[in-house]
Amino acid sequence: MLKLVFAMALGAAIPAGQAQEAAVQPSVDSAAERVTLRNLSACLAKSRPRWARQALAKPYLSPDQESLLRDAMSGGDNCLNGGSKLQVSVRSSGMVSGLAEHFLTTELDRVGLKRVSAELVKVTSLNASEDFALCVAARNPKAAQGLAMSEPGSDAERQSAESLAKGIQPCLNPGETSKIDLQSFRALAATALYRGLTSAQGSRG
Repeated sequence: MLKLVFAMALGAAIPAGQAQEAAVQPSVDSAAERVTLRNLSACLAKSRPRWARQALAKPYLSPDQESLLRDAMSGGDNCLNGGSKLQVSVRSSGMVSGLAEHFLTTELDRVGLKRVSAELVKVTSLNASEDFALCVAARNPKAAQGLAMSEPGSDAERQSAESLAKGIQPCLNPGETSKIDLQSFRALAATALYRGLTSAQGSRG
């Protein structure tokens, strides 16, 4: 059975300071841990779609979203009964990313990246992190899609992150720098695309 350890939320770090070229830092967790959390999140989204959409409708890593995420294991599903023996850190950003990625995987092709891309510049962000995420994703939607839908730890993930990172600097306030790890960057990309997807579908939930 999968053993879970709830960890501190992992989010974007965009401190004030001297401007410099944006760089994506390595992931905090291993690729195997990230794949396991992604699969768990997808299972939860599939078995509890209403809860998953409610969580994703809240501002990114807000107290309201964190509260809903803590209810992840309260359902009657069997998502924890897989064969993995890993002890996985359940980071809020990773679970948000996994939930969003599930709906992107199942619904993005029907809506189309072109329509979602158009919504990225129109949808209202719910907090500063989302404002940053929407700005970056809108500058390169294909790279955002590639990052959010790639295999964790793969070359495709790294290459997509590097391409997307080229658009970070214009999305920062004057004097800000960006030091963000790959996991957080992926979660922000997935959140932005999910916002664009639901806006294109005519719903924010």
